[in-house]
This record gives sequence, structure tokens and C-alpha cells, in this order.
Amino acid sequence: MEYWCRREFSNLNDAYNAGVRVPKPITFNKNILVMEFISYGGHSGVPAPLIKDAPPEDPASAYLTIIKYIERALILGKIIHADLSEFNIVNTGSELVIIDWGGSAVKSNHPNAMELLLRDIENTNRYFGKEYNLDVFKSKALFNALLRRYGYKGEVTSDNEGWLLINGKRIIDDLT
Repeated sequence: MEYWCRREFSNLNDAYNAGVRVPKPITFNKNILVMEFISYGGHSGVPAPLIKDAPPEDPASAYLTIIKYIERALILGKIIHADLSEFNIVNTGSELVIIDWGGSAVKSNHPNAMELLLRDIENTNRYFGKEYNLDVFKSKALFNALLRRYGYKGEVTSDNEGWLLINGKRIIDDLT
């Protein structure tokens, strides 16, 4: 339990510092992890529901937000959620938050990291494509674009919407 707690704290820190909206990690001691409580609609003590139970008002924008988070986690945080689905995304009513970074999340240098990244992409595409009938990016095209951008050795900046800019382009510019 202590190892799991330390691991989730580290993973949350990596994702949080990369600009992924996750519960802000505060501290841990042995098997106790303290993090931000994610509330629904700003109501203290009311937990934000899973996205599957509280669909976003704008599914297309929500889909792009998750793609943005996947990229930020990979490129800036060097981490992959590895179990991303509608069961690990909560909706606060104004934003999406990715939860559960403990048991399955891996560093980007993990032997199975790229397989797990592709699975996260496929799960995200399956959910948003089927649940909201969105025209999602092809999983392999998105995966390959992420790999190209991950291997980039130059400066990485962000635009005012939080998209990473590599060679002056957002990932969605490379895919459309």
C-alpha cells in the first residue's frame, strides 16, 4: 500500500506539472494520499460524477480536451495513464478531470508504454465516437502524430488554449 501511494503521488505530480487537469496532489504519508477533492458544480462535498454518468455539454470540445491532456502527459510529463476511459474521467460541470493515476499509469520509458498509449487513444476514440457519434481521429494516425511529436528535440511551447506547439503547430493541425 505504501508503494502504491507513493507511486500515485508521483504520477499525479508528473501529470499535474505537465498541465493535465488531475486532482492536485498535496502530500502522502505511508498509505495515505492527500489530494484535491474534485467537486461537482462547485458544491463543496459533492463529488464530480464520471463522464459516462454526466456527459459534457460539448462532446466535441471535451474530446479535444482529452487529446490535449494525453499529449501533455506524454510530452511534458513523460507519463501515460494506461487505463484511460469513461471510468477515469470526471465532469465537474465546467471541466474534465482525469483521475486514477495509481496502479496502471506508466512512465513513457516503460517497455509497454507505447502499447498502453495506443490503448488509451483507442478507448478515448471508442467512447467519444460511439457515445456521441463524433468523427474522431483515426487511432493509428493520432498515435503516430504523438510519437513524432514525442521524439521532437526542439522547443515546445503552448498556445492560449493549452495546446502544445511543436514547430509552431498543434497536434490537431497535423491531423486535419
